[in-house]
Amino acid sequence: MKKFKLMIFIIIYIAYAKSYAGGFSSDPSIREAPPPATDTQTQGLIHALTGINPNDVDLLKERNIRFGGAIGAGITYNPASPTDRSNGPMIFNDRSNEFQFNRFRLFLQKDVNLSGNNWDIGGRFDFVVGADARYAAAIGLDDKFTTKNRFNKVALPQFYAQIFAPYGNGITAQIGHFFTLIGSATPFYSLSYTAFSEPSSHTGVLLNTPLNDNLTISAGAVLGTVDTLDNFDNNPGTWNFLGSATWAKASTAAMLSVVSGDDNSDLSGLGKQSSNRTHASLVLTQDFAQKWHYKLQHDHGYQALGFNEKSARWYGIEQDLMYDVSQQVTVGLRGEWFRDQNGLKVMFDGVPATYYGITAGLFWKPVKWITLRPELRYDISSNPVYNDLTDRQQFTVATSFVIKL
Repeated sequence: MKKFKLMIFIIIYIAYAKSYAGGFSSDPSIREAPPPATDTQTQGLIHALTGINPNDVDLLKERNIRFGGAIGAGITYNPASPTDRSNGPMIFNDRSNEFQFNRFRLFLQKDVNLSGNNWDIGGRFDFVVGADARYAAAIGLDDKFTTKNRFNKVALPQFYAQIFAPYGNGITAQIGHFFTLIGSATPFYSLSYTAFSEPSSHTGVLLNTPLNDNLTISAGAVLGTVDTLDNFDNNPGTWNFLGSATWAKASTAAMLSVVSGDDNSDLSGLGKQSSNRTHASLVLTQDFAQKWHYKLQHDHGYQALGFNEKSARWYGIEQDLMYDVSQQVTVGLRGEWFRDQNGLKVMFDGVPATYYGITAGLFWKPVKWITLRPELRYDISSNPVYNDLTDRQQFTVATSFVIKL
């Protein structure tokens, strides 16, 4: 029964634990909320200041409802000092030498009983405001929440109902708007190129069930994309397949996920045309000696109709190695190679490019409710995409914090 709960937790947790950057997370230090399979609550800022844990309030506890959120912000020093103040194509910390308020995020979740013999219903609602909301937006939804600020936007990255049906080993349905299964989460402040190429969220229906103690599968139908971006209400008759297979045993885990179907784009200026877009990711994680955590990820994407009515491909390999120095301190190293074969996913300019990046970071929790995240990053591109499109390399020094509410 414990393994059964673990597999259900993994497939559900990936739907909301990411930072708008992929679906599979193996690093508990980045979780903004405790997983639904446990009752353990890490102390947040509200608890620390008032002595009251909101989730211990009878009104919420009796209804199996949890409340939480996080505040994130940071600053990135770029010695090149680009005139447009942009570190692009790097995100989330895309502004050079200026403070960024990345996000104020709240969620409300009713957990479902995943191990009982009865039907159960739950759900989740997320609200985000800040610079990160730009990268969590869905066409036809978040673009309607207009703000005058150029960088700080509003988004509803998730709102879905969750239904558990006690058939076989248990079937869980997610219906609504939810984070993607593609890719993996990252504890670093900056995002990798691989993660940048991935979808953020989907709208539709997703079913999952454990086949045995180690293997869980999911499959569903979601709305197709528009101009390669997440879609909420455009062309509702166009549907894509979204699915995954997750295998976990002891300290090893693997997840293969894919989304495939029509993208309605106008990339050639000839009007919107439907073409297949397929994006797959494979994520492998391994813990060593309890303190070492390794991740290997490979993404591969294809779009039948890209720029100039030609097909497009993008693919890359990302590796992370994390070491827990103590319960309060973790250090990490991330290396990446990414090929945007037709210029569709990074610069969106139709020009082929190859990117290399290496990032070193430290994650320090001086108290339970705050994480400090300084990092050093060095990037190389085959094209001059940095420093006002004049340099092929970029070095940045960043620091950020995440406060758990």
